[in-house]
Amino acid sequence: MDKAAQAYSEIINQEPANGMAWQNLGECKLQLHQYSDAIQAFTRSSEQKFRPLVNKVNISALRCGGAARRRDADPGRSLRSGQGSRVRSMIATATEFQAFKDDSQFKQILEAIAPCRTPEYRQFDFWIGDWEVQDPAGQIVGHNLVALEQSGCLIVEHWTGAVAPRPAPVSTTTISATASGTTLSR
Repeated sequence: MDKAAQAYSEIINQEPANGMAWQNLGECKLQLHQYSDAIQAFTRSSEQKFRPLVNKVNISALRCGGAARRRDADPGRSLRSGQGSRVRSMIATATEFQAFKDDSQFKQILEAIAPCRTPEYRQFDFWIGDWEVQDPAGQIVGHNLVALEQSGCLIVEHWTGAVAPRPAPVSTTTISATASGTTLSR
């Protein structure tokens, strides 16, 4: 690992803007337990716009690993800004963060970077619930359970009944938003 770190250092000396080399140097320093050097390399990689989310998680994990040994450390200082919601699931399940799972500050950080919490995502929350659906004559024609799913990012309608409450044909549109983009299918 020392030889690899040396090779990446030589590349960086020739190409200081090589984000991949900085990240690979960070990985080498991590394996060599040179945590301060690893943080510095991941930071430089992120500054070069090379995989900034992965670098942010690496930096946070390293800081939290040190925080497990230092009670005065702040486990979320590098997560409070940027695109934290995009890496929330990685952060919440990373073994490096398990020491903080009951920490109130860590829980606040996870909540702060949770997706779909802003008002524009809550515009249809009035519809959420378990509904008994009646026809104009008052006859029950079915039940409609409308629920939040996918960490509150998706409203799903679960209809059960003999007659659909809307004219046929019924079409379904699915919209999925992931880290790699948004897809629409019908």
